[in-house]
Amino acid sequence: MKKNATDTQTDRANRWRLKAEALWDLLDDIDTASDMFKPEQTTFYKYVMAKAELRHRYLHSDGYVLRDITPVESDPDVTP
Repeated sequence: MKKNATDTQTDRANRWRLKAEALWDLLDDIDTASDMFKPEQTTFYKYVMAKAELRHRYLHSDGYVLRDITPVESDPDVTP
């Protein structure tokens, strides 16, 4: 069975969503580890936590559902 262009775009969008969810989970795990282990507040720690928080510029989660905030097409910092 041959796929049409719409199927391919849908597949690509689904793969991007799965990747976005996986990356969100990694950043959330970093944030959770910070709460669990209460590391020393070094410059490195502060830098990493600030970077992990930047995920909220692009996506939002209520803890159950991950939602897109800024469409990639309109975000100058992201190249699809």
